[in-house]
Amino acid sequence: MTGLRLRWRRLRGTGEYAAAGIVAIAAMVLLFQMILAAWDEVARAWPVFAAVVVASLVYGGWRMLRAARDRRAHAALCAVLWITLAEIDAPGGDQLAGAW
Repeated sequence: MTGLRLRWRRLRGTGEYAAAGIVAIAAMVLLFQMILAAWDEVARAWPVFAAVVVASLVYGGWRMLRAARDRRAHAALCAVLWITLAEIDAPGGDQLAGAW
């Protein structure tokens, strides 16, 4: 089964051009009215949007602080566990020789 295929044909005559122009203008007017209606709703419900923005900022700040704390904890753990090559080759490093 084949899908529905729309074909655009060239407009014929001045009447079809005028009709297409009227339809295009009507579509632009409708789009403009929809934008105005959406803006009006946003203007009426601004406390809800403000609360969502504040909640998002608080959550983002909390996540950033938590990530920074986790990075610091990870860096501290890595610093404790870090064994340098100089420590392995140091005199008395024979204690580690049997571990390999």
